[in-house]
Amino acid sequence: MKKNNYFSRSTGILGLIFCAVSTLTFAQQTLVNTGGLSVFPGAKIAVFGDFKNNGTFESTGGEVHFAGTTLQTISGTGAVNIHDVIVNNAAHIKLDNQLAVGNTLTFTNGKINSDRADHATQYVHFLAGSSYTGADNTKFIDGVARKTGNTAFAFPVGAGADMQPLSIGAPSLITKSYTTYYERIYTTNFVYDPYLLEPGINNVSTCENWILDAASGTLDVTFSLNYDANSCGITVPSELVVARWDGAQWTSLGTGTLTGNASAGTIAQGIACSGCGAMLPVTLGSTSGNNPLPIELLNFTAVNNNRTIDLNWQTATEHNNDYYTVERSKDGINFEILTTVPAVGNSVELLSYTTKDNHPYSGLSYYRLKQVDTDGSFEYADIRSVVVDGMSGVQFFPNPSASNTMQLVSQTAIDQLEVFESSGKLVVNKSDIGFNYTLKLNPGVYYATYTVDGKLETTKLIFID
Repeated sequence: MKKNNYFSRSTGILGLIFCAVSTLTFAQQTLVNTGGLSVFPGAKIAVFGDFKNNGTFESTGGEVHFAGTTLQTISGTGAVNIHDVIVNNAAHIKLDNQLAVGNTLTFTNGKINSDRADHATQYVHFLAGSSYTGADNTKFIDGVARKTGNTAFAFPVGAGADMQPLSIGAPSLITKSYTTYYERIYTTNFVYDPYLLEPGINNVSTCENWILDAASGTLDVTFSLNYDANSCGITVPSELVVARWDGAQWTSLGTGTLTGNASAGTIAQGIACSGCGAMLPVTLGSTSGNNPLPIELLNFTAVNNNRTIDLNWQTATEHNNDYYTVERSKDGINFEILTTVPAVGNSVELLSYTTKDNHPYSGLSYYRLKQVDTDGSFEYADIRSVVVDGMSGVQFFPNPSASNTMQLVSQTAIDQLEVFESSGKLVVNKSDIGFNYTLKLNPGVYYATYTVDGKLETTKLIFID
Protein backbone atom coordinates (compact mmCIF):
# COMPACT_ATOMS: atom_id res chain seq x y z
CA MET A 1 0.00 0.00 0.00
CA LYS A 2 1.33 3.46 -0.87
CA LYS A 3 1.91 5.91 1.94
CA ASN A 4 1.58 9.68 1.69
CA ASN A 5 4.13 12.33 2.66
CA TYR A 6 2.33 15.52 3.71
CA PHE A 7 3.67 19.09 3.74
CA SER A 8 1.16 21.22 5.65
CA ARG A 9 3.31 24.32 6.20
CA SER A 10 5.49 26.48 3.97
CA THR A 11 8.49 24.28 3.14
CA GLY A 12 11.68 25.39 1.41
CA ILE A 13 14.12 22.91 -0.11
CA LEU A 14 17.53 24.54 -0.29
CA GLY A 15 19.96 21.74 -1.03
CA LEU A 16 20.26 18.55 -3.08
CA ILE A 17 17.60 16.06 -2.06
CA PHE A 18 16.91 12.69 -3.61
CA CYS A 19 13.56 11.35 -2.46
CA ALA A 20 14.54 7.82 -1.67
CA VAL A 21 15.12 6.30 1.75
CA SER A 22 16.35 9.34 3.63
CA THR A 23 14.88 12.18 5.66
CA LEU A 24 12.14 12.53 3.00
CA THR A 25 11.10 9.23 1.45
CA PHE A 26 9.09 9.53 -1.74
CA ALA A 27 10.00 6.25 -3.41
CA GLN A 28 6.78 4.49 -4.56
CA GLN A 29 4.79 6.77 -2.26
CA THR A 30 2.59 9.80 -2.81
CA LEU A 31 3.98 13.26 -2.07
CA VAL A 32 1.07 15.43 -0.92
CA ASN A 33 1.49 19.17 -0.47
CA THR A 34 -1.26 21.00 1.41
CA GLY A 35 0.71 24.12 2.30
CA GLY A 36 3.50 25.96 0.47
CA LEU A 37 6.38 24.01 -1.10
CA SER A 38 9.27 25.85 -2.79
CA VAL A 39 12.28 24.54 -4.70
CA PHE A 40 15.13 27.05 -4.92
CA PRO A 41 17.95 27.34 -7.51
CA GLY A 42 20.42 24.47 -7.21
CA ALA A 43 17.96 22.16 -5.46
CA LYS A 44 16.81 18.87 -6.94
CA ILE A 45 13.93 16.56 -6.09
CA ALA A 46 13.48 13.05 -7.44
CA VAL A 47 9.91 11.77 -7.17
CA PHE A 48 9.36 8.04 -7.63
CA GLY A 49 5.66 7.93 -6.75
CA ASP A 50 2.63 10.13 -7.32
CA PHE A 51 2.54 13.86 -6.59
CA LYS A 52 -0.59 15.64 -5.35
CA ASN A 53 -0.52 19.41 -4.91
CA ASN A 54 -3.41 20.76 -2.85
CA GLY A 55 -1.50 23.89 -1.86
CA THR A 56 1.11 26.10 -3.51
CA PHE A 57 4.11 24.58 -5.26
CA GLU A 58 6.66 26.96 -6.75
CA SER A 59 10.04 26.16 -8.28
CA THR A 60 12.08 29.32 -8.81
CA GLY A 61 15.18 27.61 -10.12
CA GLY A 62 15.40 23.97 -9.07
CA GLU A 63 14.78 20.66 -10.77
CA VAL A 64 12.10 18.05 -10.23
CA HIS A 65 12.77 14.58 -11.64
CA PHE A 66 9.88 12.18 -12.20
CA ALA A 67 11.78 8.91 -12.16
CA GLY A 68 9.37 6.14 -11.17
CA THR A 69 9.14 2.65 -12.64
CA THR A 70 5.32 2.50 -12.65
CA LEU A 71 2.80 5.06 -13.91
CA GLN A 72 3.09 8.28 -11.90
CA THR A 73 0.17 10.70 -11.49
CA ILE A 74 0.39 14.45 -10.98
CA SER A 75 -2.88 15.67 -9.47
CA GLY A 76 -4.39 18.02 -6.91
CA THR A 77 -6.29 21.28 -6.70
CA GLY A 78 -3.29 23.59 -7.14
CA ALA A 79 -1.25 24.05 -10.31
CA VAL A 80 2.29 22.64 -10.22
CA ASN A 81 4.95 25.19 -11.22
CA ILE A 82 8.41 23.74 -11.86
CA HIS A 83 11.46 25.56 -13.23
CA ASP A 84 13.11 22.47 -14.78
CA VAL A 85 11.15 19.24 -15.27
CA ILE A 86 12.84 15.93 -16.13
CA VAL A 87 10.61 13.07 -17.31
CA ASN A 88 12.46 9.78 -16.85
CA ASN A 89 9.81 7.08 -16.50
CA ALA A 90 9.26 4.44 -19.18
CA ALA A 91 5.83 3.78 -17.63
CA HIS A 92 4.89 7.44 -18.32
CA ILE A 93 3.37 10.33 -16.37
CA LYS A 94 -0.39 10.85 -16.07
CA LEU A 95 -1.32 14.51 -15.74
CA ASP A 96 -4.57 15.26 -13.88
CA ASN A 97 -3.58 18.86 -13.20
CA GLN A 98 -1.74 21.82 -14.75
CA LEU A 99 2.02 21.41 -14.99
CA ALA A 100 3.71 24.75 -15.67
CA VAL A 101 7.30 24.70 -17.00
CA GLY A 102 9.31 27.82 -16.18
CA ASN A 103 12.52 26.95 -18.00
CA THR A 104 13.05 23.51 -19.59
CA LEU A 105 11.12 20.26 -19.91
CA THR A 106 13.55 17.42 -20.61
CA PHE A 107 12.26 14.14 -22.03
CA THR A 108 14.67 11.38 -21.01
CA ASN A 109 12.26 8.46 -21.03
CA GLY A 110 8.49 8.14 -21.30
CA LYS A 111 5.58 10.41 -22.17
CA ILE A 112 3.24 12.81 -20.40
CA ASN A 113 -0.38 11.76 -20.85
CA SER A 114 -3.39 13.99 -20.25
CA ASP A 115 -7.10 13.86 -21.00
CA ARG A 116 -8.01 15.76 -24.17
CA ALA A 117 -11.61 16.05 -22.99
CA ASP A 118 -10.32 18.13 -20.06
CA HIS A 119 -8.10 20.35 -22.20
CA ALA A 120 -9.11 23.48 -20.26
CA THR A 121 -7.80 22.17 -16.91
CA GLN A 122 -5.26 19.41 -17.60
CA TYR A 123 -2.26 20.40 -19.69
CA VAL A 124 1.47 21.11 -19.80
CA HIS A 125 1.93 24.88 -19.74
CA PHE A 126 5.13 26.24 -21.25
CA LEU A 127 5.54 29.68 -19.71
CA ALA A 128 7.15 32.61 -21.52
CA GLY A 129 10.79 31.86 -22.27
CA SER A 130 10.51 28.11 -21.64
CA SER A 131 11.42 25.25 -23.98
CA TYR A 132 11.83 21.48 -24.13
CA THR A 133 14.42 18.96 -25.26
CA GLY A 134 14.62 15.24 -26.06
CA ALA A 135 11.14 14.78 -27.57
CA ASP A 136 10.68 12.13 -30.27
CA ASN A 137 8.18 9.41 -31.23
CA THR A 138 8.66 7.68 -27.87
CA LYS A 139 8.85 10.79 -25.67
CA PHE A 140 6.27 13.58 -26.06
CA ILE A 141 2.99 14.94 -24.73
CA ASP A 142 0.20 12.49 -25.53
CA GLY A 143 -2.44 15.04 -24.64
CA VAL A 144 -2.69 18.80 -24.25
CA ALA A 145 0.02 21.49 -24.32
CA ARG A 146 -0.21 25.27 -23.87
CA LYS A 147 2.36 27.97 -24.71
CA THR A 148 2.39 31.54 -23.38
CA GLY A 149 4.77 34.15 -24.76
CA ASN A 150 5.80 36.02 -27.91
CA THR A 151 8.22 33.50 -29.45
CA ALA A 152 7.66 30.85 -32.12
CA PHE A 153 7.05 27.39 -30.71
CA ALA A 154 6.64 23.77 -31.88
CA PHE A 155 4.25 21.87 -29.60
CA PRO A 156 5.66 18.36 -28.86
CA VAL A 157 2.25 16.68 -29.13
CA GLY A 158 1.20 13.37 -30.60
CA ALA A 159 -0.65 10.14 -29.90
CA GLY A 160 0.37 6.54 -29.35
CA ALA A 161 3.81 6.04 -30.90
CA ASP A 162 3.63 9.06 -33.19
CA MET A 163 4.70 12.61 -32.35
CA GLN A 164 3.09 15.08 -34.76
CA PRO A 165 4.04 18.65 -33.77
CA LEU A 166 2.00 21.72 -34.59
CA SER A 167 4.19 24.85 -34.80
CA ILE A 168 3.10 28.46 -34.38
CA GLY A 169 4.82 31.68 -35.38
CA ALA A 170 5.71 34.37 -32.85
CA PRO A 171 2.61 35.94 -31.25
CA SER A 172 2.42 39.72 -31.04
CA LEU A 173 2.25 39.89 -27.22
CA ILE A 174 4.11 38.07 -24.46
CA THR A 175 0.76 37.47 -22.74
CA LYS A 176 -0.67 35.52 -25.67
CA SER A 177 -1.48 31.85 -24.97
CA TYR A 178 -2.22 29.03 -27.41
CA THR A 179 -3.34 25.50 -26.59
CA THR A 180 -3.15 22.49 -28.89
CA TYR A 181 -3.52 18.74 -28.98
CA TYR A 182 -3.27 16.02 -31.62
CA GLU A 183 -5.92 13.39 -32.30
CA ARG A 184 -5.32 10.06 -34.01
CA ILE A 185 -8.58 8.84 -35.51
CA TYR A 186 -9.37 5.10 -35.62
CA THR A 187 -13.08 5.23 -36.30
CA THR A 188 -15.53 6.30 -38.97
CA ASN A 189 -17.60 8.12 -36.32
CA PHE A 190 -16.10 11.50 -37.21
CA VAL A 191 -16.61 14.63 -35.13
CA TYR A 192 -15.71 16.76 -38.18
CA ASP A 193 -17.13 15.14 -41.32
CA PRO A 194 -14.20 14.57 -43.76
CA TYR A 195 -16.56 14.42 -46.73
CA LEU A 196 -17.92 17.96 -46.33
CA LEU A 197 -15.43 19.88 -48.48
CA GLU A 198 -15.36 23.27 -50.13
CA PRO A 199 -14.69 23.32 -53.91
CA GLY A 200 -10.98 22.92 -54.61
CA ILE A 201 -10.33 20.36 -51.84
CA ASN A 202 -10.41 16.80 -53.15
CA ASN A 203 -10.09 15.11 -49.76
CA VAL A 204 -8.84 15.58 -46.21
CA SER A 205 -7.24 13.18 -43.78
CA THR A 206 -9.52 10.72 -42.02
CA CYS A 207 -6.83 9.49 -39.63
CA GLU A 208 -5.60 12.63 -37.83
CA ASN A 209 -6.34 16.22 -36.90
CA TRP A 210 -5.12 18.90 -34.51
CA ILE A 211 -7.03 21.31 -32.31
CA LEU A 212 -5.52 24.81 -31.99
CA ASP A 213 -7.15 27.06 -29.41
CA ALA A 214 -6.38 30.73 -28.77
CA ALA A 215 -6.61 30.50 -25.00
CA SER A 216 -6.24 34.26 -24.44
CA GLY A 217 -8.12 35.78 -27.36
CA THR A 218 -8.37 35.57 -31.14
CA LEU A 219 -6.28 33.27 -33.31
CA ASP A 220 -3.75 35.58 -34.96
CA VAL A 221 -0.63 33.49 -35.57
CA THR A 222 0.66 31.53 -38.53
CA PHE A 223 1.03 27.81 -37.97
CA SER A 224 2.31 24.65 -39.68
CA LEU A 225 1.50 20.95 -39.46
CA ASN A 226 3.88 17.99 -39.36
CA TYR A 227 3.40 14.92 -41.54
CA ASP A 228 5.23 11.59 -41.87
CA ALA A 229 4.68 7.96 -42.87
CA ASN A 230 1.75 7.75 -40.41
CA SER A 231 -0.19 10.52 -42.18
CA CYS A 232 -2.35 8.24 -44.31
CA GLY A 233 -0.84 8.69 -47.73
CA ILE A 234 1.38 11.60 -48.75
CA THR A 235 2.64 11.06 -52.30
CA VAL A 236 2.70 14.57 -53.83
CA PRO A 237 3.46 17.14 -51.09
CA SER A 238 3.11 20.07 -53.50
CA GLU A 239 -0.63 19.34 -53.72
CA LEU A 240 -1.15 19.46 -49.95
CA VAL A 241 -3.03 22.26 -48.25
CA VAL A 242 -3.73 23.13 -44.62
CA ALA A 243 -7.45 22.57 -44.12
CA ARG A 244 -9.55 23.97 -41.29
CA TRP A 245 -13.07 23.12 -40.14
CA ASP A 246 -15.22 26.26 -40.25
CA GLY A 247 -18.20 24.72 -38.47
CA ALA A 248 -19.88 23.43 -41.60
CA GLN A 249 -17.15 22.13 -43.92
CA TRP A 250 -13.41 21.84 -44.46
CA THR A 251 -11.92 24.91 -46.15
CA SER A 252 -8.43 25.50 -47.46
CA LEU A 253 -5.88 27.82 -45.85
CA GLY A 254 -3.58 27.14 -48.77
CA THR A 255 0.04 26.05 -48.94
CA GLY A 256 2.71 28.29 -47.48
CA THR A 257 6.23 27.07 -46.77
CA LEU A 258 6.67 23.37 -47.54
CA THR A 259 9.62 21.38 -46.19
CA GLY A 260 10.72 17.77 -46.61
CA ASN A 261 9.48 15.19 -49.11
CA ALA A 262 6.74 12.58 -49.45
CA SER A 263 8.11 10.62 -46.49
CA ALA A 264 8.13 13.42 -43.92
CA GLY A 265 7.94 17.19 -43.69
CA THR A 266 5.90 20.20 -42.64
CA ILE A 267 3.35 22.38 -44.37
CA ALA A 268 2.43 25.90 -43.31
CA GLN A 269 -0.80 27.72 -44.03
CA GLY A 270 -0.63 29.92 -47.11
CA ILE A 271 -3.22 32.58 -46.29
CA ALA A 272 -4.27 34.44 -43.17
CA CYS A 273 -6.98 32.76 -41.15
CA SER A 274 -9.15 35.84 -40.88
CA GLY A 275 -12.45 35.25 -39.15
CA CYS A 276 -11.26 32.05 -37.50
CA GLY A 277 -12.79 31.29 -34.13
CA ALA A 278 -10.77 30.79 -30.99
CA MET A 279 -10.81 27.00 -31.40
CA LEU A 280 -9.66 25.66 -34.74
CA PRO A 281 -9.74 22.00 -35.90
CA VAL A 282 -7.11 21.63 -38.64
CA THR A 283 -5.72 18.77 -40.71
CA LEU A 284 -4.00 17.92 -43.99
CA GLY A 285 -5.96 18.33 -47.20
CA SER A 286 -5.19 17.65 -50.84
CA THR A 287 -6.20 19.38 -54.05
CA SER A 288 -6.21 16.04 -55.90
CA GLY A 289 -6.46 12.31 -55.29
CA ASN A 290 -2.68 11.99 -55.64
CA ASN A 291 -2.50 12.23 -51.84
CA PRO A 292 -4.92 9.47 -50.83
CA LEU A 293 -4.94 10.43 -47.11
CA PRO A 294 -7.83 8.05 -46.28
CA ILE A 295 -8.56 4.46 -47.20
CA GLU A 296 -12.06 5.13 -48.43
CA LEU A 297 -14.37 2.12 -48.28
CA LEU A 298 -17.30 2.75 -50.57
CA ASN A 299 -19.46 -0.27 -49.74
CA PHE A 300 -19.58 -3.76 -48.24
CA THR A 301 -22.37 -6.23 -49.10
CA ALA A 302 -23.30 -9.78 -48.12
CA VAL A 303 -25.92 -11.47 -50.35
CA ASN A 304 -27.46 -14.95 -50.19
CA ASN A 305 -27.02 -16.51 -53.64
CA ASN A 306 -28.71 -19.94 -53.53
CA ARG A 307 -27.23 -20.66 -50.06
CA THR A 308 -23.82 -19.35 -51.01
CA ILE A 309 -23.05 -15.93 -49.53
CA ASP A 310 -21.46 -13.49 -51.97
CA LEU A 311 -19.29 -10.94 -50.12
CA ASN A 312 -18.22 -7.85 -52.06
CA TRP A 313 -16.64 -4.47 -51.26
CA GLN A 314 -15.09 -1.51 -53.08
CA THR A 315 -12.50 1.11 -52.15
CA ALA A 316 -11.89 4.50 -53.74
CA THR A 317 -8.38 5.04 -52.34
CA GLU A 318 -5.87 2.98 -50.36
CA HIS A 319 -2.57 3.68 -48.63
CA ASN A 320 -0.38 1.12 -46.83
CA ASN A 321 -3.34 -1.26 -46.87
CA ASP A 322 -2.14 -4.78 -45.99
CA TYR A 323 -5.12 -7.13 -46.08
CA TYR A 324 -8.80 -7.67 -45.29
CA THR A 325 -10.42 -10.32 -43.14
CA VAL A 326 -14.06 -11.32 -43.54
CA GLU A 327 -15.59 -12.48 -40.26
CA ARG A 328 -18.92 -14.14 -39.52
CA SER A 329 -21.09 -14.72 -36.47
CA LYS A 330 -24.35 -16.35 -35.43
CA ASP A 331 -25.15 -13.77 -32.74
CA GLY A 332 -23.56 -10.56 -34.06
CA ILE A 333 -21.21 -10.46 -31.05
CA ASN A 334 -18.80 -13.39 -31.26
CA PHE A 335 -17.11 -13.47 -34.67
CA GLU A 336 -14.81 -15.99 -36.32
CA ILE A 337 -12.52 -15.38 -39.28
CA LEU A 338 -13.99 -16.75 -42.48
CA THR A 339 -11.19 -15.80 -44.87
CA THR A 340 -8.33 -13.35 -45.46
CA VAL A 341 -8.01 -11.36 -48.68
CA PRO A 342 -4.74 -9.57 -49.62
CA ALA A 343 -5.11 -5.86 -50.39
CA VAL A 344 -3.61 -3.97 -53.32
CA GLY A 345 -1.79 -1.72 -50.82
CA ASN A 346 -1.66 1.72 -52.44
CA SER A 347 -4.12 3.01 -55.01
CA VAL A 348 -6.13 6.06 -56.03
CA GLU A 349 -8.38 4.06 -58.37
CA LEU A 350 -11.67 2.25 -57.80
CA LEU A 351 -10.92 -1.28 -56.59
CA SER A 352 -13.35 -4.18 -56.19
CA TYR A 353 -12.89 -7.20 -53.93
CA THR A 354 -14.98 -10.37 -53.72
CA THR A 355 -15.07 -13.65 -51.82
CA LYS A 356 -17.68 -16.27 -50.90
CA ASP A 357 -18.95 -18.23 -47.93
CA ASN A 358 -19.71 -21.61 -49.48
CA HIS A 359 -20.77 -23.11 -46.16
CA PRO A 360 -22.98 -20.52 -44.42
CA TYR A 361 -24.78 -20.98 -41.12
CA SER A 362 -28.41 -21.96 -41.15
CA GLY A 363 -30.85 -19.16 -40.31
CA LEU A 364 -29.74 -15.62 -39.43
CA SER A 365 -25.99 -14.87 -39.49
CA TYR A 366 -23.78 -11.79 -39.55
CA TYR A 367 -20.73 -10.71 -41.56
CA ARG A 368 -18.23 -7.91 -41.02
CA LEU A 369 -15.13 -6.67 -42.86
CA LYS A 370 -11.87 -5.81 -41.11
CA GLN A 371 -9.29 -3.68 -42.96
CA VAL A 372 -5.70 -3.95 -41.62
CA ASP A 373 -2.84 -1.54 -42.41
CA THR A 374 0.82 -2.49 -42.70
CA ASP A 375 1.47 -0.93 -39.26
CA GLY A 376 -1.15 -3.18 -37.65
CA SER A 377 -3.85 -0.55 -37.21
CA PHE A 378 -7.31 -1.60 -38.38
CA GLU A 379 -10.91 -0.55 -38.92
CA TYR A 380 -14.20 -2.45 -39.19
CA ALA A 381 -16.93 -1.82 -41.74
CA ASP A 382 -20.59 -1.95 -40.74
CA ILE A 383 -22.03 -5.40 -39.96
CA ARG A 384 -24.25 -7.07 -42.59
CA SER A 385 -26.88 -9.72 -41.82
CA VAL A 386 -28.02 -12.60 -44.05
CA VAL A 387 -30.77 -15.23 -43.66
CA VAL A 388 -30.35 -18.74 -45.07
CA ASP A 389 -33.71 -20.42 -44.53
CA GLY A 390 -35.38 -23.70 -45.45
CA MET A 391 -32.78 -25.87 -43.69
CA SER A 392 -33.93 -29.31 -42.48
CA GLY A 393 -33.67 -30.93 -39.02
CA VAL A 394 -30.28 -32.56 -39.56
CA GLN A 395 -28.06 -32.86 -36.47
CA PHE A 396 -24.40 -33.81 -35.97
CA PHE A 397 -23.34 -34.67 -32.42
CA PRO A 398 -21.17 -34.21 -30.58
CA ASN A 399 -19.92 -31.23 -32.60
CA PRO A 400 -17.13 -30.49 -31.86
CA SER A 401 -16.14 -34.10 -31.25
CA ALA A 402 -13.26 -34.98 -28.92
CA SER A 403 -12.90 -38.41 -30.57
CA ASN A 404 -12.71 -39.48 -34.19
CA THR A 405 -16.44 -40.22 -34.40
CA MET A 406 -19.55 -38.09 -34.86
CA GLN A 407 -23.15 -39.17 -35.28
CA LEU A 408 -25.47 -37.80 -37.98
CA VAL A 409 -29.21 -37.98 -37.22
CA SER A 410 -31.95 -36.61 -39.51
CA GLN A 411 -35.75 -36.36 -39.36
CA THR A 412 -35.79 -36.83 -43.11
CA ALA A 413 -33.95 -39.41 -45.18
CA ILE A 414 -30.65 -38.09 -46.54
CA ASP A 415 -30.15 -38.68 -50.25
CA GLN A 416 -26.49 -37.68 -50.56
CA LEU A 417 -23.68 -36.84 -48.10
CA GLU A 418 -20.28 -35.35 -49.00
CA VAL A 419 -17.65 -34.25 -46.48
CA PHE A 420 -14.77 -31.98 -47.46
CA GLU A 421 -11.60 -31.02 -45.66
CA SER A 422 -11.10 -27.26 -45.20
CA SER A 423 -8.68 -27.43 -48.14
CA GLY A 424 -11.55 -28.63 -50.34
CA LYS A 425 -10.47 -32.28 -50.56
CA LEU A 426 -13.41 -34.73 -50.68
CA VAL A 427 -13.07 -37.39 -47.91
CA VAL A 428 -16.63 -38.83 -47.66
CA ASN A 429 -19.06 -39.48 -50.51
CA LYS A 430 -22.15 -41.55 -49.59
CA SER A 431 -25.62 -41.84 -51.10
CA ASP A 432 -28.94 -43.14 -49.71
CA ILE A 433 -27.71 -43.27 -46.11
CA GLY A 434 -31.18 -42.88 -44.63
CA PHE A 435 -31.82 -41.28 -41.21
CA ASN A 436 -28.48 -41.76 -39.46
CA TYR A 437 -24.83 -42.26 -40.18
CA THR A 438 -21.59 -42.48 -38.17
CA LEU A 439 -18.65 -40.37 -39.35
CA LYS A 440 -15.09 -41.41 -38.51
CA LEU A 441 -12.54 -38.70 -39.30
CA ASN A 442 -9.12 -37.50 -38.22
CA PRO A 443 -8.78 -34.29 -36.15
CA GLY A 444 -9.51 -31.19 -38.21
CA VAL A 445 -12.19 -28.91 -39.63
CA TYR A 446 -14.58 -30.29 -42.25
CA TYR A 447 -17.68 -29.20 -44.14
CA ALA A 448 -20.56 -31.65 -44.59
CA THR A 449 -22.75 -31.07 -47.64
CA TYR A 450 -25.92 -33.17 -47.84
CA THR A 451 -29.11 -33.34 -49.88
CA VAL A 452 -32.49 -33.70 -48.18
CA ASP A 453 -35.68 -33.71 -50.30
CA GLY A 454 -33.65 -32.29 -53.15
CA LYS A 455 -32.33 -29.36 -51.05
CA LEU A 456 -28.59 -28.80 -50.55
CA GLU A 457 -27.38 -27.90 -47.03
CA THR A 458 -23.95 -27.42 -45.42
CA THR A 459 -22.70 -27.81 -41.81
CA LYS A 460 -19.25 -27.15 -40.32
CA LEU A 461 -17.80 -30.14 -38.41
CA ILE A 462 -14.91 -29.98 -35.92
CA PHE A 463 -12.91 -33.00 -34.72
CA ILE A 464 -10.60 -32.14 -31.83
CA ASP A 465 -7.33 -33.99 -31.28
